[in-house]
Amino acid sequence: ATIALIAKAPLLPLYRKAGFEVQGLSEIVHGRDPWFECTLDATAFPYEVVDSFSSVKFGGNPAAVVLGEGSEDWMKGVAAEFNLSETAFLRFIEGSRFGLRWLTPTAEVDLCGHATLAAAHFLFGREAYDELIFETRSGDLVATKKNDLIELAFPRDDPMEVVDLKIKGQLLKALSVEDIVSVHRSGQRDLLVTLTAEAFQSMNVDLAKINEIERIRGVVPCCAGDVRDEGQADFSSRFFGPAVGIDEDPVTGSAHCALAPLFMKRCGGKSRLVGYQASARGGEVVC
Repeated sequence: ATIALIAKAPLLPLYRKAGFEVQGLSEIVHGRDPWFECTLDATAFPYEVVDSFSSVKFGGNPAAVVLGEGSEDWMKGVAAEFNLSETAFLRFIEGSRFGLRWLTPTAEVDLCGHATLAAAHFLFGREAYDELIFETRSGDLVATKKNDLIELAFPRDDPMEVVDLKIKGQLLKALSVEDIVSVHRSGQRDLLVTLTAEAFQSMNVDLAKINEIERIRGVVPCCAGDVRDEGQADFSSRFFGPAVGIDEDPVTGSAHCALAPLFMKRCGGKSRLVGYQASARGGEVVC
């Protein structure tokens, strides 16, 4: 269903915010000022909010999944309305192949793990798929159903060590720590900041100072081991991304594409690692 209306120029920003697209000048003449034709796709799209990377309710990282795409303004408005770290928009192509886009409340991103996992969970629950292929800005991503689990084939992102003293100085101030073990930059423009376990647990994050660091998606403090008393994870991390509208992400799948290779080298070449993201909600990622 489509809603159509005409409006004068001063009201166009209001209608754009509501999801309307301006089609152009209207043929209708009434008064001295021109009128513009506006339309809104009022189709009802199925949607769901899914807690990814968690086996308990209200844990892990929540993502909204919408089966359908609208105008750019509409999608931005929906993502802002959900106000979650990511909203996934699915577009059916054929068979088990879907287009997939990820929007934060303020920007579109190139890769998102937890929203991809949420999209796969959403589709596996609707149809008897064994495997899904998502066409994304980062290429084709495959999700496979493995009993009660979902396996994602994500690109490996080997991070490069950063030796820039200015960046290290900014990170020391942004995290309020006295020392940093190492800094690496991922292909997703994240700074992986390795700390001791003690520094990781005592750091005091200043989001304004993180936002002053140029050309990054986020800052990922991390340390070897599990910071929980009885946890069994190989490494722990957190994610701060104020530049993309995410103060702190509960669990960040895409960051683990770089964290896993980094800690595999430090864990004697182990081929299977468990990462714990130590946010308030918390969650685990098996790599």
